[in-house]
Amino acid sequence: KLPPPTVNLSTPPILSTMSRFAVFAVVLAAAVACAAAGAKPPVFSNSWSSDQIQAIQINQGGVTQPDGSVCCPAQSPECKVQTAFQPAIVYNWFEGKKNAMKNPDGSGIVSDFTAMKEYQVTAAGDCQSYCPIPAGNTIGGGNFIFVNATNAGKVTYNGRSATKWTWAQKIPIFNVTMETSDFYVDDSGSSPVPLAEIDEITPFGQKIGQQN
Repeated sequence: KLPPPTVNLSTPPILSTMSRFAVFAVVLAAAVACAAAGAKPPVFSNSWSSDQIQAIQINQGGVTQPDGSVCCPAQSPECKVQTAFQPAIVYNWFEGKKNAMKNPDGSGIVSDFTAMKEYQVTAAGDCQSYCPIPAGNTIGGGNFIFVNATNAGKVTYNGRSATKWTWAQKIPIFNVTMETSDFYVDDSGSSPVPLAEIDEITPFGQKIGQQN
């Protein structure tokens, strides 16, 4: 018999829930803590909630078709194309050391970094099963833009005015780019709002996929 759940985030009372916004990203915040865009990247609130959509495509030898789909040629047995798509409502309670990723029906995963357990819960918040969180793992805060990111100026993203920040992950010794990232921030209001992060996966200079 599993122990009773230690946390219920079905209607999160622990968060000062901010207005949700649609995003394309792995993690995004809903309020800014400091710095206007243009000086250095904004640092967002450590505690936040958001609606998220994550899409991933890894293409190793596939051919893009006229309709935009990617297929492996019949004569290329080693070709591999992988895709994934996931919508979720995400909550991050930094001070309480808990976060949750909930499905549209309210079920999902709750991570407790005090108990060091990850719970699978129903829409009512009842624990169905749990796994230990590996030692050394901690809850993330609001630093979603690389500290040395470059301000690429004003752009339009999905019809919204935004500031674009860019950075790259490289192997220092060989100066080889493994991944590049573009992060879009709507800073037209008093508090900048994250819009999207798009990562181009380019190991050793070869583009094989994208995550956004």
